[in-house]
Amino acid sequence: MIQERADTGKSMVFSEESYNDNVIKNEVLTNADISGIEFYNCAFEHCDFSYATMRRSTLESCIFVACNFSNVCVEDAKLISIKFDNCKLLGINFGNCRQVSLDIGISNSSLNLCNFSDTSMKGSKIVDSRLDECYFQNSFLVEVDFSGSVFRKTLFHNSDLQKADFSNARGYEIDPRVNKVAGAIFTVPDVLNLLSSFDIAIK
Repeated sequence: MIQERADTGKSMVFSEESYNDNVIKNEVLTNADISGIEFYNCAFEHCDFSYATMRRSTLESCIFVACNFSNVCVEDAKLISIKFDNCKLLGINFGNCRQVSLDIGISNSSLNLCNFSDTSMKGSKIVDSRLDECYFQNSFLVEVDFSGSVFRKTLFHNSDLQKADFSNARGYEIDPRVNKVAGAIFTVPDVLNLLSSFDIAIK
């Protein structure tokens, strides 16, 4: 049964080692140290986690709605079946997570300066979102759903994008010479961006 914390007007203090089935709303957790704490099947709504530290924390089957996840430290954290909806994600290095394979779903969110390099994200989703100056180097992105997302200055290098879905996505720049794109789905006109790395003229 999901339990909701009573609104006392004070910020949440995570004094327990593990939290299950909690709904946490409208909390200001800026600079909070949440290291080593486990969260299972929890929902966070309208919370500000900017500059929080989640080192060695475990988050499994949790959802973040309209949260500020800027500059959060996720070093050695485990993110399993995590969803972000309408969130701000800034300066997060997902490659620092404890597990190499990430199981995340991101929708209607803003990602800026996030690093997904050296991660495996097979089947994950980053849909209807905006990605500014994000990095996917040496990333395993097979069957990842990027549909409807807008990219700006985002780098894909030496990544496996086979069967990835870029339907109605815009602004991506992917060099097929240094990325695997077999079976990936693209739509016009942005599919022409795949040719931008070649010295050719398109008329």
